[in-house]
Amino acid sequence: MSSIPKARQSTFADITVTPDKWESYPEISRSTLSKSTLKDLSSENRIQRSEVSHSVIEDLPKKGKIRTQLRRSNIQNSHVLASQIERSELDHCTIQDSYVKRSKLAHCTAPARNRIERSTARATKFMSSKLVEKSELDDSVVLGGSTLEYCVVKNSLIADGTVCERTELDNVAITRSRAERSKLTDCDVMDCIIERTDFQGMVLKYGIWKNGDLVGRTAKEEVVIKPRHKPMDSSLVELPAVQSTSSPSDQREPGWKAAEAARERLGNSSGPDYASSSEDEPSSDDELIDPGPKSSRRRPNANSSAPVNKDNDPPPPYEA
Repeated sequence: MSSIPKARQSTFADITVTPDKWESYPEISRSTLSKSTLKDLSSENRIQRSEVSHSVIEDLPKKGKIRTQLRRSNIQNSHVLASQIERSELDHCTIQDSYVKRSKLAHCTAPARNRIERSTARATKFMSSKLVEKSELDDSVVLGGSTLEYCVVKNSLIADGTVCERTELDNVAITRSRAERSKLTDCDVMDCIIERTDFQGMVLKYGIWKNGDLVGRTAKEEVVIKPRHKPMDSSLVELPAVQSTSSPSDQREPGWKAAEAARERLGNSSGPDYASSSEDEPSSDDELIDPGPKSSRRRPNANSSAPVNKDNDPPPPYEA
C-alpha cells in the first residue's frame, strides 16, 4: 500500500496503513476516506478536498513541527493527531496536537497543543488551548492555556489562562481573566481586569475594570461586586390568588344585603342590643334575682329596644 502514487477522486474504506516511510504516497485529493487508519505520515503527505469519516490520521511521533496537512476537507467522526488542518469542516472529531486554520468545527474535542485560527466551532471543547483566533464558538469550553482573539463565544467557560480580547462571551464563567473591549452578560469571572467594560448578571471578583471605572486591585482580596442570581423562569412562577380591590365593607358574607333589609323592616338598623343581655355582665341595682326556678333571667334594660313579652312578669318590689 505504501507504494501507491497520488490518490485522486478515489474512495477508501476499511484500510489501515502504517509503513515506515510514506514519501511514495504523498497526496490524497478529492477522495472519500472512511473507517481507515493512516499512521506515521510525514510532511509529504497531504489530504485535500476530501471527505474523511470514522478514521484515524496520525503524524510521525516527533516533537516540534506539525507535518500532515488536511486542506478544504470534510472530516467526520475521526481522530486527527499532530496535523495541520486548513479551510476544512470537522464534525464529531478528536483533534490532538494539531493546528486548525479557517475551519469549522462541530461537536469536536481538541485537547492539548492546539492552535485554532479563523475558526467557527459549535458545541466544542478545546482543552489546554492557547490561541483560538478570529473566533466564534458556541456551546464552548476551552480551558488550560486559553487565549481567544476577536471572540464571540456563548454559553462559555474559558478557564485558567484566559485572556480573550475584543470579547463578548454570553453566559460566561472566565476565571483567571483579562478580557478587553468586553461585554460579558450573565458573568461570574474571577481575578478580572476587564477593560472597556459592560457586564450583566455579574459576580466578578478582584477588580480593575477601566472605562466602566472601578480602577484598582487584583488581589489581596476584596472587590467582588455581586449578584448573579439565575433569572426566574416566568412560566414556573405561581401567580397569587386575585384579591378584590373593593373596600372591606364590601367583603361580607353572601346575603348580607337581605339581612340588613330585614333589620330595617323591624325598625332597628343597628340590630338588637346583644351587649345588654350578655351573661357575663354583673347585675345592676335595677335588677333582682328571682328566687324561683327562673333565677337566671334578668329584667331588660329600660333603654333596650327589645320588646317585652307578656310572659315576662315585672319583678316584685324590692324587700329589705
